[in-house]
Amino acid sequence: MPKPSPAFVVYAPNIYPERVPFHALAKLISAVQRLASGSADEFDDDIEDGAENLFGLLGVKRGSSRYEMSSLAPEQSVKNIRDVGKVLVRPNTIGPREFILGPIHTLSEISRSLNSVILIQEPGRDGKVLATIQPRTYASLSERLLVKGETTVYGEVVRVGGATGKKCGLRVPGRTKMLICHVQNQDVARRLGQKLYEDVSVKGVAHWLKTTWNVVHFSIRDLSQAKPKATDEIIKNLRDAGGDGWDEVENPESFLNEMAG
Repeated sequence: MPKPSPAFVVYAPNIYPERVPFHALAKLISAVQRLASGSADEFDDDIEDGAENLFGLLGVKRGSSRYEMSSLAPEQSVKNIRDVGKVLVRPNTIGPREFILGPIHTLSEISRSLNSVILIQEPGRDGKVLATIQPRTYASLSERLLVKGETTVYGEVVRVGGATGKKCGLRVPGRTKMLICHVQNQDVARRLGQKLYEDVSVKGVAHWLKTTWNVVHFSIRDLSQAKPKATDEIIKNLRDAGGDGWDEVENPESFLNEMAG
């Protein structure tokens, strides 16, 4: 199989590859992949099914930490990254692409930990820089784009967990994408787990995007029942999510009541 041509380059000047920890490299690649693929799925930085095969590393060279990346859709990938670069220069042009804030936050954290700017550029040593991320890039964006305050959000609990922190996925009316919320403590996370596929009212701190007033980040402090669903509807949702595993439970309603205490 011939080596594909790189679509773009991620570049951290003056950093040898061996100085970049695996966890930082994994987060960096995941964040850049989300930016280039246009994916808005943020639950534990998971990428939509199949997307993991769209990108791969090419020709890692000793010198600076320079990673050539291939893409099955190079033109679209470069356009997505170029659009991100424009937002970094003119934040008010973000439009409906608030999903880029998560990856930019991750890349800013990595930039600070490595004490190095991160460049995404076109192929070649003198390739045009498409986007530049520095330690304060996310902070600068959030200061100009986000409004913070206490509020209450209503939605259906569809996911709870997280390998890198306590998270909750809410399906909020009027919103096409699941709202990924951070949960402030283990007790609230446990209570959310008991409300899976139920509507809840959650209280906490929200960050709104000034340009659209969409909630882009929410930290849950407490919750209460919003509008109880019928037990058979909850069981149906759980059965649909759990597949054939529920067939082994003789009495799902009693099982759920027992699990909920």
